[in-house]
Amino acid sequence: MTYHERYLVAAAVTLAVELPLVLLLARRARPELPLRRVAAAALAANLLTHPALWYVPYLLVPGALAPQHWGTYVVVGEAAVLAVETLVYWLLLARGRPWLALALSALANAASYGVGLLVMPLLGG
Repeated sequence: MTYHERYLVAAAVTLAVELPLVLLLARRARPELPLRRVAAAALAANLLTHPALWYVPYLLVPGALAPQHWGTYVVVGEAAVLAVETLVYWLLLARGRPWLALALSALANAASYGVGLLVMPLLGG
């Protein structure tokens, strides 16, 4: 599987895990939020971060993807994703509730990362 094919699989897995999880958690914390707004926020957060996580290092710092740097890439990359997605959720869903925005981002990303670790090897990624 090429890098680009792995990206598409990872993006699909991420969306399949994070969208329903954010919908569930955000609506449980704030039932008054419209379903479309929550879905749009989750989609926006992922569209802003997922391609950047995969393609910024690939295009600008290819050595970051080398096995000896993988741990650093994951920690720095996921921390950046957490920050950006927290900001998106705070702006769109959780004004006045920064901890809710952080929780949405952290839980969704932890879940999708974990599922990705399980699924990607099964799919040849």
